[in-house]
Amino acid sequence: LVKLLRVAMLAPVVVVVALAYRAMAGAAVTAIELQQDYHAVGATLTTRVGLSDRVTHIQADFLDWQAPPAGFDHVVSWLALFHIPRRADYLERIAATLRPGGSFFVEDLYLIAPPAPDEAADFQASLFPNSLVSLDAYKTTLAAAGLRLVALEDMTADWTDFTATRLTAFRAAQDSYAAVHGADGYAAIHMFYTKMAGYFARGLVGGVRLHAVRA
Repeated sequence: LVKLLRVAMLAPVVVVVALAYRAMAGAAVTAIELQQDYHAVGATLTTRVGLSDRVTHIQADFLDWQAPPAGFDHVVSWLALFHIPRRADYLERIAATLRPGGSFFVEDLYLIAPPAPDEAADFQASLFPNSLVSLDAYKTTLAAAGLRLVALEDMTADWTDFTATRLTAFRAAQDSYAAVHGADGYAAIHMFYTKMAGYFARGLVGGVRLHAVRA
């Protein structure tokens, strides 16, 4: 017998493909996406893999979405929470969305050191770090929202290597990428990859993977 799991997902749309495997195992997934274009792509991917009966897509601001109280067994998020403003509010909403003992799985960025004053505006415009906080503040705010930390892994070294390797590989594939997406498309992604590799290499941001439960 497969136990039905109710999973709320706050994450980039590409994660839908990975969660398809979990849906096949019996989970009912609710995927919440703020941006209309990402929402549409996610719904299309879900249809293509034949899981529309397991994955429900909702285009909404999580801070405004009327989530069912204690309506989910798990909430998961990948590299999304640091973008969302009103950190205390959204963590409290996540806790309220979980059943008692429900799990919260996260991969996210955290702040190691603020950028220099002459870089601050570009850092804000490039990363949209609306609730980027230190690792200590990350732990404190989880606890304040009623989310008990079970496990935490600092991913900074791994993601520093990854972003550097990704940038090198992307530059090597410039011609093939530009042939499909155009020179402007290549330039936009190259700029983003360059900035992210730099933020990690210069010790401005770090990465964290954690598991917490609703107390």
